[in-house]
Amino acid sequence: MTRLVAWTNRLYWVVCGGLILLTAGLAAERHLRRLTTDLVNPALAQVSEEVSGERRELDELREQVKQLAAKPDPVETPAPTPVVTKLRETAVSQAAGPTPAAVSAAKVAGPVNINLGTKEQLMDLPGIGASYAEKIIAGRPYASVDELTKVKGIGEKTLAKLRDQVTL
Repeated sequence: MTRLVAWTNRLYWVVCGGLILLTAGLAAERHLRRLTTDLVNPALAQVSEEVSGERRELDELREQVKQLAAKPDPVETPAPTPVVTKLRETAVSQAAGPTPAAVSAAKVAGPVNINLGTKEQLMDLPGIGASYAEKIIAGRPYASVDELTKVKGIGEKTLAKLRDQVTL
């Protein structure tokens, strides 16, 4: 019987402790909810008001831009004179750059050293594109110009075109 009383006593304290923890947890939850509603909700309301105010300002600016865009241009431009037309044509042709013939004539100013030339310099040579320029660079060093025929794709005909434009 004493064991039954001891177990009942222990059970009583365990249930009481559980109830105390449950009550404390509920109280803490209520306190947390109150903090949320008292602190967070007013801050959210303030931010929401600021954002809606900025949206109104943005909508007003958009409307003003639409109104300004709908108005005709107040300044009328006069018809261009022949001098203005010639200046525009000159500016357009200069902006377009030199013609391809002028570029190819100006590309090779002197012989290109096949052992030291850059990829771009090699690509300026007739019949040499990016892949051939890379192959030439990969095959360095060359003891003579004739060794260019060892580069796959460069034969005697291509070498004949290049002979006066390359050096060591």
